[in-house]
Amino acid sequence: MMLSFFHSFSSSFRLLLNIRETIAKYFGLKTAQKTSQEEREKIRENFEANIGDKIAIFEVLQKNDTELLTGQKDKHLDFKLSFIRYEEDDFIVLKLITSVKIHNTLGRIYFSIIKPIHRFYMRRILKRMEKILIEESK
Repeated sequence: MMLSFFHSFSSSFRLLLNIRETIAKYFGLKTAQKTSQEEREKIRENFEANIGDKIAIFEVLQKNDTELLTGQKDKHLDFKLSFIRYEEDDFIVLKLITSVKIHNTLGRIYFSIIKPIHRFYMRRILKRMEKILIEESK
């Protein structure tokens, strides 16, 4: 599920992420390790979702049979993204849950800018994820 999440990013969303990385460095915030396209693909191919494994700034924090919890702690805010999968009434239920803990003024400013962008793109990412996961299940 986490891999389908990353495969669902549009080119415009990737561009915004690159802009975010550039600005974040300026403010001393954590950023993803600079890697080539080939290196990123290799990371995704070898991703086993073990605790401590990372894709970009998404580190696997915990996992069990139904949930993979990822996230990052930083000086301006902490975020967690939970990938949940379980069966209910002969259906497979997939959920993505985001939580954010804001630490300071920089975090409040950052999140006020990111929140509407996050909402806009997450809807599109979820629809693309659904298509990918349905196709993979065939």
